[in-house]
Amino acid sequence: MLLHRTCAGPDPESFGIDCPLPILYAVSAMGAKLCFYSQPRNGQLTPRRILLDSEVTVDVAPRERWNYDILEGDGVQRFRAVVEEIRQDVQLCEVSATLLSVHKLLCVIIL
Repeated sequence: MLLHRTCAGPDPESFGIDCPLPILYAVSAMGAKLCFYSQPRNGQLTPRRILLDSEVTVDVAPRERWNYDILEGDGVQRFRAVVEEIRQDVQLCEVSATLLSVHKLLCVIIL
């Protein structure tokens, strides 16, 4: 699966396509600050993408979206909660053995 990225976040037209999990998660990092994205299958990406306006300057990377710090307790807790939710979703889904193996490998690397 390919994700198309812009400075305003993942492209909502392609984010989540062909994902066997009920919710696809993404994390954007700016230094130690994290912004969590999620998109339920056939649902809307949150936080929503900020559309560019050719006549008005728009802050395409609002600071308040990166409201978790991976070096602080709440950031670590949120990150681990997302990893655990993905782990549970993978166990519940009927996915290929390859995807399950890759997920386990990623969880080991992350934790």
